[in-house]
Amino acid sequence: MKYITINLIAFLLFYLIKFPAAGQKKDPTPEFQTLKLNSSPAYVMLGVEPENIQRPSSPSQFIGGIQNAVVNKRLKPNMAFEATPYYWKNPKKDSTRFEAKEFLLPEKNIFNSIYKTFTLSLGTSESDTVAFGKLRPGTGLGAGIRFIVVDGKPQGENIKRLMKWNRLIHRQALLSTIMDNISTKDGDIKNETIIEDAIKNYLRSIGDEKSIYNLAGLYDTDEFVKELKSDISKSSHLKDVDFINALNAVSQTEKAEESKLLVAINKSKLPFAKTGFILEFAAGSAFIFQNNSFDSSKHARTSMWLTPSYRWEVNKDKESISLLDVAGVLRLTFNNKADSVDIANYLDAGVKFQYTHNRWSVSSEAVYRRASKLPEGFNKKFTCRFVTSLDYKMSDGVTFKFSFGSNFDGNTATYTDSKKMFAVGGLNLGIFNSKQK
Repeated sequence: MKYITINLIAFLLFYLIKFPAAGQKKDPTPEFQTLKLNSSPAYVMLGVEPENIQRPSSPSQFIGGIQNAVVNKRLKPNMAFEATPYYWKNPKKDSTRFEAKEFLLPEKNIFNSIYKTFTLSLGTSESDTVAFGKLRPGTGLGAGIRFIVVDGKPQGENIKRLMKWNRLIHRQALLSTIMDNISTKDGDIKNETIIEDAIKNYLRSIGDEKSIYNLAGLYDTDEFVKELKSDISKSSHLKDVDFINALNAVSQTEKAEESKLLVAINKSKLPFAKTGFILEFAAGSAFIFQNNSFDSSKHARTSMWLTPSYRWEVNKDKESISLLDVAGVLRLTFNNKADSVDIANYLDAGVKFQYTHNRWSVSSEAVYRRASKLPEGFNKKFTCRFVTSLDYKMSDGVTFKFSFGSNFDGNTATYTDSKKMFAVGGLNLGIFNSKQK
């Protein structure tokens, strides 16, 4: 049976009234990763996700969302939110100046990566009486965590631009220091001494995370110093005032070059898209409040899984987004056997292919589920799901999504039933989303 709807118009009206600026951005290109709640651990635990596999996305300080799913053969709205505690204490600032180390230095400490990407999620839905066995219907609550174990890294022309920009920033800092010290020097100090002291401080500060020169080790510092001295020597014969003016002219020229580099970087839709291999770990639990009563709550199941993925940036021009992703999942689910959710545990394995071009994204996934044991009188230990989805990003807070396919067959007692098809179309609404630049 098919279930197709346009997701709750009331929610859309609420969003457009409460957040009118969302549709009035100067930049018409939405941030692609802003709304990616479809496969948060909370939704996965409740079994109401349109997609079961999702490539790890950038963590957000806080994002909430509303989406549709088929529950007990009816279309129901579900709500969830995700939050990354790291950004509560370390919010990213909206700035045209990038934190170069974030993109140029790979994360070598796995525990630091986990700390920065550790994300909490909660979700609610009407409980699925087939998926949760003999538990009485009511409200389902999913809780989960996720974090990135192996992170990808950006590549390409923009990384080269950022390296050059970083080098220019160091030039600017050195020239500024030299000019300030010359303008405030005592009469006995020579300009050559001021220049040498500034260069020595630069060399001593390489690798110091508190210094602006932290990343100087990424380029040839000997060549950098030689070039700087050569440029300074051209005006060193001038009087102090004229000397400072000459250095300032050099500085202004380089600031213009620096700005051009930033403009070139920002012309890209995804200037620092992480490509290559990414590995994410997730875990979660589902709880059912039977008959919507707190006193009748039961723990239903707990899962843990790994999501490996690989991304290629395949766009031929910098003004478009073209990404090809291959992702997989390996998941273990432990059911509450005592309360007859199922007599077996599950092992899931699957693969997903996704292509994204600007606002559009199309994906197909297949996930195989195998049970650890069977009920008496049954002979089928496995089930599977096949889903194809089409997304269109309308704005940073609204995504139109259409998914169709077949889902897992409830639990082991229903694995032998005929497969049911589903189709879900609607608007996924991201609310209260605190965006990271």
